[in-house]
Amino acid sequence: MEEVPDDVSEPFAIPGWLWWAASVVLLACAVPIVKWLRRRRRLVLARSGDVSAAWAEITDRLRDLDREVDRGMTPTEIAEANLPELVPLAAAHSRAEWGASTPDERETRRAMQSFDAAEDTLARSVPRVRKLAAAWRPKSLKRP
Repeated sequence: MEEVPDDVSEPFAIPGWLWWAASVVLLACAVPIVKWLRRRRRLVLARSGDVSAAWAEITDRLRDLDREVDRGMTPTEIAEANLPELVPLAAAHSRAEWGASTPDERETRRAMQSFDAAEDTLARSVPRVRKLAAAWRPKSLKRP
């Protein structure tokens, strides 16, 4: 029969402080995780031709970056005040929301190119530290 060493007393247990630390980290990461999931859903919708999903995503990004996105502004005013390349997306969004007809395939394609151009501009022009701070900012999770 094999002898058990004297230094083995209990099975391994995770300390209570580690559970607290893990909970704090998970809570701290909740905002970026929720935003990431929302962004993924919106991008799937946008790629299928939903210009309103693309508009919601870009305006939330602008809001998190503390850009001028006021509730009283029209989509075109928001685009002109922030990124002129967004004007085609703003026009398509306005037509989709308030127009007599929905944007046609050509207009939708142009709006999505506008969205991609605006995303590229933000990726290049906004410093990493500011993008990182925007990821944790819950501003866009609240209704404007």
